[in-house]
Order: sequence, then C-alpha cells, then structure tokens
Amino acid sequence: GMFSCCYSLKNITIPDGIKTIYSYAFNECTSLEEVTIPNSVTRIDGRAFTNVPHVFYSGSAYGSPWGALAIN
Repeated sequence: GMFSCCYSLKNITIPDGIKTIYSYAFNECTSLEEVTIPNSVTRIDGRAFTNVPHVFYSGSAYGSPWGALAIN
C-alpha cells in the first residue's frame, strides 16, 4: 500500500527497474488517471489499483487483470 489513500495523486511514472506492483499499492487513489509502466515490470497484482475508478496506462503490462485501459 505504498501510495494507498493518496487522494491527490493524478499520475505517476513507475521507475525503470521496478519488477512488481503489489496489491493495494495504489488503493483508494481516487484521482489517479494515468500510470506509465516501464518494461521492467513483469507482474501487477490484481488488487494493485483497488477502488481506483478510472486509470489508463502506457507501458508493457498488456493483458494484466487489474482493470486498466491501455493508451499505448
């Protein structure tokens, strides 16, 4: 839950070298709209973006089960 309940967070770029985004990392980040994910990320836990109403991502995390919409 690194950024859990960070209500004012609107966008984030995950640093290169990160391999996993764990469950609840962005839990309740209700203002989060865009996430840039580097190719180094090979796993996004299914609950990483719990209760985030609308998040778009760009990056290599195709087919992840976490409910985001790709903007690639």
